[in-house]
Amino acid sequence: MAEIIRVPKLGEDSIPVAVLKWHKYEGESVNQGDIIVEIETDKSVIEIEAQQDGTLIYIKIPRGVTFPNAILGIIAQQGENTKDVLDDIEKNENTKLDRSAGVDIIRMPLLSDGMESAKIIKWHKFTGETVSLGDILAEVETEKALIELESFREGTLLYQLLTDKAVPVHTIIAIVGQKDTSIQTILKAEQN
Repeated sequence: MAEIIRVPKLGEDSIPVAVLKWHKYEGESVNQGDIIVEIETDKSVIEIEAQQDGTLIYIKIPRGVTFPNAILGIIAQQGENTKDVLDDIEKNENTKLDRSAGVDIIRMPLLSDGMESAKIIKWHKFTGETVSLGDILAEVETEKALIELESFREGTLLYQLLTDKAVPVHTIIAIVGQKDTSIQTILKAEQN
């Protein structure tokens, strides 16, 4: 049975936590006890471990702020059908998982409570360039910090938002996927 990686409940308050770093990427094998992701509260950094062997098939929150009990990612056991696992989780959790076929949609992350926008100050990759797992795509500046956004997929940078203005949280700022993937449907759906 698939393992849902969740933000742990941290006391009685529903304090926000920040996803700091993924130690595994989508499609990567994991062993029970492997550190999968690091999250940060206002008091500490917490490492979340895999509770079973399998493959990390889905990362829901690659970076940014979330709350206790939120789904971070999903590990499937060997032989499980990825589509079936994700369908079951959507149904049982009453949630929608972003499954844009074969692409990583990178949005402006929510990095702190009350954050509304941030500014892209430097791109390290440009549309059409090859991207590897862990490559730094861009640097983003908020009121409080400068962060690097990394790729969670190998492929080609298919889209990047070029602007010198503040970008609202959750806006698509980049898309990584296979070279000939059409992204027009994704961008059009975003406008609606």
